[in-house]
Amino acid sequence: MKALSLCLFLAASASVGWSAIMPRKQDQSGENRAAILVRKLQSDREAERAQAKKGLRSMARASAQSRQQVIRELVKLVAGSEPVLRASSTAHYDAWSFAAELLGQVKAVEALDVLIACINCNNGLHGLSSYRYPAFRALIMIGPEAVPKLIEALSKSDASTRSRAAAALGEIGGADAKKALEQALNSERDEDVIRRIKIALRKH
Repeated sequence: MKALSLCLFLAASASVGWSAIMPRKQDQSGENRAAILVRKLQSDREAERAQAKKGLRSMARASAQSRQQVIRELVKLVAGSEPVLRASSTAHYDAWSFAAELLGQVKAVEALDVLIACINCNNGLHGLSSYRYPAFRALIMIGPEAVPKLIEALSKSDASTRSRAAAALGEIGGADAKKALEQALNSERDEDVIRRIKIALRKH
């Protein structure tokens, strides 16, 4: 009986492939690949970072499963980034900003909380250009699905977060965004935030 069971198992593996018989090992391999690519993304060598970017973009498009694995690793990178690293390490900032950008490109709604928490993050060089704020740009790329979380951000205690959330709502647009901005305008007390809300409303 044991010999017969072994023969059946070997026949099955030959006909449908070992990966179908052992899916857990396949999953683990894919997950490790995403983690390895994210580590390479933080390399001091520009060529290695470029290869990692290409690999992550390709993996994110390969399947729903690999997309989720890439998103998980990118979220870890964005959430774990420290201001001092973004300001002091060109390689780290390059990796971090790419991670935020790719999360936006693949419309990773799973990353909304992390992106909003870092909506004002940059490399320490402040300015009006949206290109200085990768997480902010990523939220705009995600689009309407980011609106509910951005509306929540309008009530945050940090004025700079409210201001940037208003700007993102202005860029995304839509009836819900407009209504939230109008309501926020009636309750907001910070002059800079009020100015940002008015600018955002002019885009509707």
